Amino acid sequence: MKFLPIIIGCTYNNELKGPNNDAILMYNLFYDNEYLNCDKPILLIDKYKKIDINTLQVNLNKSENLIIYFSGHGSINGKIKISDNEFDCYEFVNLINFKKNIIFILDCCHSSEFYHPKFNFIYGSYKNEVAKECYVNIRISELKQYPLVFLDKKNKKCSVGVFTYFYFLTIKNEKKLFVGKNEIWQQMKKKYNQTYTEIFFKILNFNKLF
Repeated sequence: MKFLPIIIGCTYNNELKGPNNDAILMYNLFYDNEYLNCDKPILLIDKYKKIDINTLQVNLNKSENLIIYFSGHGSINGKIKISDNEFDCYEFVNLINFKKNIIFILDCCHSSEFYHPKFNFIYGSYKNEVAKECYVNIRISELKQYPLVFLDKKNKKCSVGVFTYFYFLTIKNEKKLFVGKNEIWQQMKKKYNQTYTEIFFKILNFNKLF
């Protein structure tokens, strides 16, 4: 079974600094990594213009098996913001005609409030936690697709989401999508007060899929 990754990053006209970089990191993670057993990812960022919801909906309906990554605004009432539109999880999945297997990966504030009992979630922050950004050095040689949006071109440093950065490093090291609790997440909790959480409902044995 192959999953189609839909990678979404929203900065809202540069109100946030990290989400486009987050999305590009995740796009590179899924691109050409056979060990993740995924189709070529689709990248939707608002670097040049707002993400069109009709375009998003078309892409969401290209496969019955989706990995949906989102970096951007999340609210305490369980909604994520894409362009000028806010969706809770029920509203978001209404955009999808085929609701077979969906895995959400969320890097936003209060991400665990974005919830649906039929699907699967990897959360970068807990209910009352604000998602943080960090200023890091990324090795360009690791990124074969799309350049990052550098804030400091001289030092090759950029803003990325704390969860996405730690997750990117973890997956590259462990070569699997679902890693459970480990030392990296403990470091993230201690340094940035963000809590990595996995909630799986529909697919019980991910190791057989990836």
